[in-house]
Amino acid sequence: MAKKVAIRKARVKDIPAAVELWKELMDLHEALDPVFTRSRGGHKAFAEYLRKEYIGGDRRRAWVAQGGHEIIGLCMGAIKDKPPALRLKQHGQIEALVVTKKWRGKGVGEKLLRHALRWLCEKGMSRVEVCHSTVNDLTGQFYLRMGFSPYLKTLFLELPESKVK
Repeated sequence: MAKKVAIRKARVKDIPAAVELWKELMDLHEALDPVFTRSRGGHKAFAEYLRKEYIGGDRRRAWVAQGGHEIIGLCMGAIKDKPPALRLKQHGQIEALVVTKKWRGKGVGEKLLRHALRWLCEKGMSRVEVCHSTVNDLTGQFYLRMGFSPYLKTLFLELPESKVK
């Protein structure tokens, strides 16, 4: 089925479909951890962010996977600056990757990721990083299978308001 999938740079007309994919991704994550609960106008903010930063920018890029006439996947990549004290000045970042449920496991995510990696390579990036929620084991396994290795572990602490002054 993935052979019928075309990957291309996202366009403004793709934003409504990309927003639906984003909602699907956020709802999946919300079921795993309520910190990912969408805000009331979150979809509008995401649409504007996608339009302004990823479709209209040059340090960020978004790609869509199209199956027939339907947008079935979205990948967002960026060039990020490292702290100035480091020798490596920039790295690539995979910021989001989502494939609609009925197309998962068919190679669509791999195709999207390969497009992002190719673009980051063309932009001179020698390192690509990705962060994912540790409660989403499928995502973690996907990135390991795609050749990523653990790098940093982010820990968190939620403070009760009464203790934050």
